[in-house]
Amino acid sequence: MNDSDVTRRRVLAVAAATGIGSIAGCSTDSTPDGNTSNTDEPTSEPSTQTRTETPPPTPQVTSFVDVDGADLTIEGDTVHFFGTRPQNVMDLSHPAEWIERNLDLMAQEGYTLARVHAFQPFWGDESKQPQPGEQNEDVMRRLDRVVDAARARGIRLSLILINGKPAYHSADDLSDNAGVNVHTYANHAESADTFDEFYTNTECKELYKQRVQGVLTRENTITGVEYRNESAIAMWELGNEIEYAKPWTYDDPTLKPWIEEMSRYVKSIDDNHLVTTGEFGWAGRNNYSADHEPASVDLCSLHYYPGPQSYDLQNDPERDHPELLRDLIQTGQQELGKPVYVGEYNWRVETGAEPPLTDRNEQLRVIHDTLDAADVAAAAYHSLSQSDQQNWPRGGATVFGDTDDGSMAEFRRFAKIQYEKSADGALPATDTFE
Repeated sequence: MNDSDVTRRRVLAVAAATGIGSIAGCSTDSTPDGNTSNTDEPTSEPSTQTRTETPPPTPQVTSFVDVDGADLTIEGDTVHFFGTRPQNVMDLSHPAEWIERNLDLMAQEGYTLARVHAFQPFWGDESKQPQPGEQNEDVMRRLDRVVDAARARGIRLSLILINGKPAYHSADDLSDNAGVNVHTYANHAESADTFDEFYTNTECKELYKQRVQGVLTRENTITGVEYRNESAIAMWELGNEIEYAKPWTYDDPTLKPWIEEMSRYVKSIDDNHLVTTGEFGWAGRNNYSADHEPASVDLCSLHYYPGPQSYDLQNDPERDHPELLRDLIQTGQQELGKPVYVGEYNWRVETGAEPPLTDRNEQLRVIHDTLDAADVAAAAYHSLSQSDQQNWPRGGATVFGDTDDGSMAEFRRFAKIQYEKSADGALPATDTFE
């Protein structure tokens, strides 16, 4: 990058650091089984909700995140991010005020990165996305509010452009779904018949590019800044857990041709932000090395769920944990020479489990010690909620910030490690770890 490029990026970043606003409104209600239904009345906050003071805008978020070899940097200073996916912030069936509430909690815990779907997520009412090539303005205004709230709290965003994982819908029935996902795009394309054609079919690829162009060039209705010029965004993820319907049936499940084409397309519109794949990243699901080779891919992505409640690594956790995690990080850093971003991880627990969740907390320490030893560039666990924001019992990978004290203490320990590894002044100042 030459000096004029750097100057341009800094000028755009300063222009992005404007005031904080709010957009209200919700359009659906959650039912006890997790489905959603339409309603004419806006959803209100639970009466039990406690409020936290909204912090003032943070002027430190004025520069874009960059890469230097296997490190992430801000204006040349090395940074190590830590965060989570804040639950329900992009689900229209939940109060919009939860955006600020959940990001307040993240800021209070010293988190510096939020992983967010840039669309109505699959557990919400996916019909809110009309069809590929169109945007739902209510959904996008919700995202505007998320971006503005994150920037005001000094939290960077990793924004996901599409949902990919076949398990969220039947890969055999393309018509049985809606939303911003591979199934819908493959179904909408007249020339595609199967899920896997999303990655090869010209019509599918053009529909995906339309979505990319629409999101990246959107002007935030609160700040007036186009997303491609927004310094609070750290990176774009091409998709959440993109993979073939049955990747293990391929001799080589690489998505490299699609990843290379789409990451280049993102860069052709937006040369300010980093790009990663958003994939699982390990054998049987993806070809980790090949998929992250393109020069237009800035970071290696992987997701990691070990343990007996895992849907992926449950067969032999002693073998897979934590050697697989360590090996993948080293592959990205040493063989590919790129930063590694662990975009999802947790030690899953049984449905209905109650604190102190001793096994989870002990295993989280193992994971964090592995990430620490490997100097991972960024990590975001899945996911942070609060007990009055859920309509299902504790279980899986969700962490309840108001009751899971042991888990929260362990996350805070690792947040401090990542913060203290970062160059002085590179991340927003915090008194969380004093």
